[in-house]
Amino acid sequence: MRAVRLLMRSSYLAVFFWLFAASSAYSQVGNEWIDFNQPYFKIPVAKEGIYRLTYSDLQAAGFPVGAVDPSRIKLYHRGVEQAIYVEGQGDAQFDAADFIEFYGQRNDGTQDAGLYKPITAQVNKYYNLYSDTTCYFLTVAGTSGKRMNNFSEAPGALPTAAFHYDEKLMVLTTSYSLGTEFGDIQNSFYDVGEGWMGEPVYENQQITYTLNNVLQTYPAGGAPVAEIEVVGRGPMQHSGEVYINNQFLTSFQFTGFGTYTISQAMDWSFIPGSGTVTVTLKAIGIGGQPDRFSTVYVKLRYPQKTDAASASEKTFILPADPTGKSYIEIQNAAGLRLFDVTDPNTVSSIGTTFSTTLNAVVSATDTERKIYSTANVLTPSIKPVSFRPINPAQHDYIMISHALLRQAAAGYSDPVKAFAAYRASPEGGSYDTLLVNVQQVYDQFNYGEPSPTAIFNFMTYLASVKMPKYLLLVGKGLDVYYRYFRNPNGLGGFRDLIPSSGVPASDAAYTAGLGGTTYDPAVATGRIPALKPDDVAAYLDKVKEMEATPFDDLWRKNILHLSGGIEEGEPQLFQSYLKGFQTIAEGYHYGAKVAALAKYSKEIQHVNIAEQVNAGLSLVTFFGHSSVSTLDFDVGYVTDPVLGYKNKGKYPILLMNGCNAGSFFVNYTLFGEDWVLARDKGATGFIGHSSFGFVELLKKYSETLYQVGYGDSTYIRQGIGDIQRETAKRYMADAFISPANITQVQQMILLGDPAVKLFGPRKADLEINDNHLSFESFDGQPITALSDSFAIKMIVRNFGQAKENTIRIEVVRTLNDNSTITYDSLIPATKYSDTLTFVVRKGREEGFGNNTFRVTLDPDHILPELNEENNVAGKTLFIPSNGTKNLYPSAYAIVNTGQVSVSFQSTDLLSAERDFLLEIDTAYTFDSEYKKQFKLKGQVLARQDIAMLDADTLVYYWRTKLADPKPGESVEWTSSSFTYIKDGPEGWAQVDFPQYLYNEAVGLSKDIPPGRFEFLETVTPVSLTVYGSASPNWTTLSVKISGAEYNLTRQGFYCGGNTINLIAFDRKSTTPYIGVPFKWYDRNGRACGREPWVINSFQATQMVTGNNDDILQYVDNVHAGDSVLLFSYGNPGVASWPAAAKTKLAELGIDAAFWDQVVAGEPLIIFGRKGSAPGTAKIFRSTNPTPTTDVLNVNQTITGGYSSGTMSSGLIGPAAAWASFSTRSREVGATDVVSFDIVGVKLNGAEQTLMADVAGNQDLTAISANDYPYLKIIYKTGDDTQLTAAQLKNWVVAYTPVPEGILVYHGKAEQEKLNEGDSWQGDYGFVNISNKTFKDSLTVAYDIFNQTSRTSQNEHIKIKAPAPGDTTAFSVRVNTTQKGGLNDIDVYVNPRVVPEQYYDNNILQLAAHLNVHVDQLNPVLDVIVDGRHLENGDFVSPNPAIVVKVWDEDPLVLKTDTVGVRIFLTYPCDQESCPATQISLGSETAKWYPATASSPFRVEFNPKSLADGTYTLQVEGADARGNKSGIEPYVITFVVKNQNTLTVTPPYPNPFGYQVYFGVVITGDLLPDQAALEITNVNGQQVATFETEDFPTFHSGKNEIGWDGSANGSPLPNGVYIFKMMLSVEGKMVTRQGKVVLLR
Repeated sequence: MRAVRLLMRSSYLAVFFWLFAASSAYSQVGNEWIDFNQPYFKIPVAKEGIYRLTYSDLQAAGFPVGAVDPSRIKLYHRGVEQAIYVEGQGDAQFDAADFIEFYGQRNDGTQDAGLYKPITAQVNKYYNLYSDTTCYFLTVAGTSGKRMNNFSEAPGALPTAAFHYDEKLMVLTTSYSLGTEFGDIQNSFYDVGEGWMGEPVYENQQITYTLNNVLQTYPAGGAPVAEIEVVGRGPMQHSGEVYINNQFLTSFQFTGFGTYTISQAMDWSFIPGSGTVTVTLKAIGIGGQPDRFSTVYVKLRYPQKTDAASASEKTFILPADPTGKSYIEIQNAAGLRLFDVTDPNTVSSIGTTFSTTLNAVVSATDTERKIYSTANVLTPSIKPVSFRPINPAQHDYIMISHALLRQAAAGYSDPVKAFAAYRASPEGGSYDTLLVNVQQVYDQFNYGEPSPTAIFNFMTYLASVKMPKYLLLVGKGLDVYYRYFRNPNGLGGFRDLIPSSGVPASDAAYTAGLGGTTYDPAVATGRIPALKPDDVAAYLDKVKEMEATPFDDLWRKNILHLSGGIEEGEPQLFQSYLKGFQTIAEGYHYGAKVAALAKYSKEIQHVNIAEQVNAGLSLVTFFGHSSVSTLDFDVGYVTDPVLGYKNKGKYPILLMNGCNAGSFFVNYTLFGEDWVLARDKGATGFIGHSSFGFVELLKKYSETLYQVGYGDSTYIRQGIGDIQRETAKRYMADAFISPANITQVQQMILLGDPAVKLFGPRKADLEINDNHLSFESFDGQPITALSDSFAIKMIVRNFGQAKENTIRIEVVRTLNDNSTITYDSLIPATKYSDTLTFVVRKGREEGFGNNTFRVTLDPDHILPELNEENNVAGKTLFIPSNGTKNLYPSAYAIVNTGQVSVSFQSTDLLSAERDFLLEIDTAYTFDSEYKKQFKLKGQVLARQDIAMLDADTLVYYWRTKLADPKPGESVEWTSSSFTYIKDGPEGWAQVDFPQYLYNEAVGLSKDIPPGRFEFLETVTPVSLTVYGSASPNWTTLSVKISGAEYNLTRQGFYCGGNTINLIAFDRKSTTPYIGVPFKWYDRNGRACGREPWVINSFQATQMVTGNNDDILQYVDNVHAGDSVLLFSYGNPGVASWPAAAKTKLAELGIDAAFWDQVVAGEPLIIFGRKGSAPGTAKIFRSTNPTPTTDVLNVNQTITGGYSSGTMSSGLIGPAAAWASFSTRSREVGATDVVSFDIVGVKLNGAEQTLMADVAGNQDLTAISANDYPYLKIIYKTGDDTQLTAAQLKNWVVAYTPVPEGILVYHGKAEQEKLNEGDSWQGDYGFVNISNKTFKDSLTVAYDIFNQTSRTSQNEHIKIKAPAPGDTTAFSVRVNTTQKGGLNDIDVYVNPRVVPEQYYDNNILQLAAHLNVHVDQLNPVLDVIVDGRHLENGDFVSPNPAIVVKVWDEDPLVLKTDTVGVRIFLTYPCDQESCPATQISLGSETAKWYPATASSPFRVEFNPKSLADGTYTLQVEGADARGNKSGIEPYVITFVVKNQNTLTVTPPYPNPFGYQVYFGVVITGDLLPDQAALEITNVNGQQVATFETEDFPTFHSGKNEIGWDGSANGSPLPNGVYIFKMMLSVEGKMVTRQGKVVLLR
């Protein structure tokens, strides 16, 4: 890889744009001439001549000689029908004596022109880029074929032509030029100046070409003309001179990589009589500047006598004759036949006569004619060929392969066909596959000539109808300059089976420019570089295995980043690039885990790449320097057993950002090909640049690929080819159009199937399992039923896409009584793997016994997943109901009196009197002679007086437990310790090593035994096999570090012989590193082995150079304390080492005198350490009397480790006042550093370092115990040289302890039943069990939790602080109003307000203690519309006033919210069933009002401007307790009619006995302003009258007025009565009358 720099000038850019503007060379695709209903036979031709096919030739090829009309035989060349001669065709039969003759030519550059951009840039028109062979195709058609004309005429009066033109042509093909270059960049298409030519000529040099047999000249015919084509081999200006037979002919100048044709006539004096003409070209250069150019061809055209010189073939070029006919007499031409080949597609034969000359008349000589004469007839080979009609619309997956690969292998009769069948299967993607052999493509799309042109034409043909999705090229390719088709057996078995589009290679270029693209490929393209069928089979098996593997493991989301670099700053720069890629991969939508390995980094842990690959990787991305054979990192050949790759079923894709890592078109196997083709290991894809890679361009390309492949939800599930294609598109979308950018996207070669997924899943897949659940307490003590909280640790993994969603985690806890509690929490959906902490806080449950926890991820199925079956896990935790808690002396307390009263309690504060066990000993193992055991009784609290031994500063270990634990209670001991210091201070101390065991340590081990602090170690195994120089196997050196071979010779720089070799190891991580780094181009053998190098290798002459690159510099560069491995390779010539070298090596622990004892050539292995005393190094030598023939096999370990460590004391306190800190350490050497940090801890747990790096004893009185009631001491020890830890003997903190109290309950333990509204009183006491006084009164917080409503009432009171040994009694009172159901009573004395030793025994919970009975009558729901109760179907106004009331008989619990109240209105619609709309309470149209002591809860709903139609009103109601108004909601339908109408309905019932109703139905908003109802008997007497004020208030809908059949209060007799209803609406009177019948 090379640094980015300015690659071209503007003039280059202008040329480049012009090239692409002229790039549309193809208008046809080469198959237009084929009639798929005809048979075809292919005839390869590599030499000019007349070819004859006899009856037997044709018959042997399967040509239908017996059934063909010869007149219908046709011959085609490059799609054009050729004129042929068919003997005996007149009888319409092809007889045994019949034959076919045609004129054939060897291949030339005609078909190459289309590969050039522009086509005029073609360098060599005489010489084909790939092959000398062209093909002719014989067929039988339905029409007559094209035949040779025969012209034969007597000369008559025509004069004899005096001469013809002869041409001597020399085509130069010894050198291949890649043509135009832009810096180090070259386009993949055939560019200006690219092709076959002669060797380059440099400034002040010359080259000579010889043309022979320039004889029989005819000077009278005109001057000879030399034509020479030269081509530039560089961007400079060129200047040259031409000499003919050492005589100056002309000079020339031209610029750049283009061609220049020199055509110069010369005097005949330049042509010697010998016929030998030398043409010399001399490079002059301009202004002394460098120059270089080559010759393409040299041609000499001169007049020559018409003499065949007895040759068997000769070409005569006849000059133009205005008469149109020429007569020739050819001397020495016996046996020659003449053909006019001026137009090779329309050849004609010429009749001749012969006397002493061969005589003929040639027609059409008004233009120059080319006459070919020959005495030979050539017999070509011929074979049938099948042309296949292809419908592009039927295929989206294209495979081009080679017949050599389609042979049986690995259980497949045709592995290539099996591959196509797999891709067509549902398992393979159900693609419409099209498989063609490349020869078929050559035949059908390039007239049988092997060339990339055929593939270009083929893909253009397909794209013209339907763009395929994928193109897979199955076969190895070779660059054109290998001349494979001219020498297929000369490349050691390597074949150009499927050529690339150009040089530098690009497969993507085959479809660039199709389908609207410009520079990016239109079709995702990949290649399997197979050379044999088994290669295809092996790769197919890997693809099938990978695509059948479910997404059920995280390895498919693992990425390995390898960053290299050589030049200053490159390692850091490349690392930063990869970190940017990492951010993309680890984000949404991939959620990867990226491991990074950087060159020249000692801080990283040593990683064997094979180990990571074997464990499973999805992608390996490299960024650094590379070549066709190696990288900054030795990824190596996966098939090399030395490297240990075994990754069956876990095949990554490799993305190599460097130079030439993708240059697969060479005549050997690159490591990328090895990875892709290896069976059962390696990769399914490999992407690398086929030419020079530039830092910024590679960075942009890979960054874009990551963004497409990992950051785009669409492409993350598509094939790697799709991703690469889209990467090219996006890259170029915002890139400057330049060769640098275009080649970057086109020259990234993909080895592998483009349909193989980079990742693939369409959804996320969260997973949890039983083994990934665990439980953890927060205080390090066992979890009991009284623990206030504990944690469920759960590992959640995501095997699929990482979605940016929030999901719910549900935890269902099944208690011992089979009741359940459900907890949940919202978390961001896991990207890769998360260890979550789910906190379970103690509630009102009885949590003892077996607790089963069932964890469900995303129970609501919010996140679409591949598999929902792996979202549940479960685990059972046994939680004991009761145990003991040690109270006094507190943990690590100092006791300063001769007797101590140890105190402990039951963790069940409601416990009855129980028996307890107490043990105390001076040994932490409780097995010394002093050990004492007690059985004690106590109700909650127990005490025992213990007399101290007469021994100062002695640690006592004590433990307690229940003597007779019941089922579900703890059977474990609760342990503690204290230190007796006679007359010592109060406080905290750890003076015995076992007391350190529970302290948190980093970098330190503190095991017993040995009862010492040691720094944690790192160990790297090393294995060496070193031979003496006289051993026949002395070159078989093996150096293995952590099982990985470091003396690689296949992909690394092997270590040179007769050297001393050194590897340094970091003293902490034991990672190997190189002592003196070298760049690859100046290492001179001094750095070798696996990349990145860790081995320095020095010959005797390199030991001391004074150039900062020798053994002296090596030792100086190694850090103090680092280990160094030395080993010989052959004879390092110790005797000739300078004394300075031997002296310097003493710094590694090797005595300088040792080197004088070394036998020349004996094998040596030495383990030293920088800074060790001379003579301390571990030396391995042979004991053989002849050590130079011996071998050493040594297996050792390099041991390193932490050079520092820390230990934390845990919390000390709480304190009323701080006094001092004192400590003692031992084994503190000169290189040891010992110090302490004193950290203050507030009551809320917040920490602050108060004193840092305290060297020893320290006064603490300045620390405020009010601010920091706790301290934490951190012990820090370090030794950077010896790596040994100082030993802490003891540390003591003196302080004044705080008091300690315990809460007791004096009431009933069983549940109490009350009626709602009753009061409850609980009596408690708080006991001060310490000898310390509380500073202030104490806060009592109590909480009443109603289990029915799930609500709490929190209250606080103050109580007097009890004196030491005293008890403060207090009561808690609870009003049970609105506390129906079960209620928990929680009381907490001193909720962390005042410092106290322990707080957890200040809490007492009475779960479900109060059972409060409540009234459960349902409320009444009242719905009024426009002041009335509706009937179904009633009319209402367009703006109705709807009032909803919820009446409740309970005056104690008023409804003050909308819970349980819902209003739905169904609007008219065109559907059979219309959806209901919920009305938002609290909106402008629906306002609500809470209940008061005098009014019920109500909602006023006022919809506006309702449209005509039928509406449904639904109302649900509930009271404050949630009691519903009824089983079913209130539902009523009503009708809105905006048109103002008034309808008097018939009275009912009629007849009537007691009451008759007269109805008025009103629609719209217009109401009557006057109304009257008159009732008369049949005699016309008025019996009843109703005026406007007697009517109810009118409203839209149904209005009624009733009559009871009386007059002035007196009942009327039965009979018929006449009524008359009169209504006035806006002055208009509406009158209705009728009869009613009264029947009592």
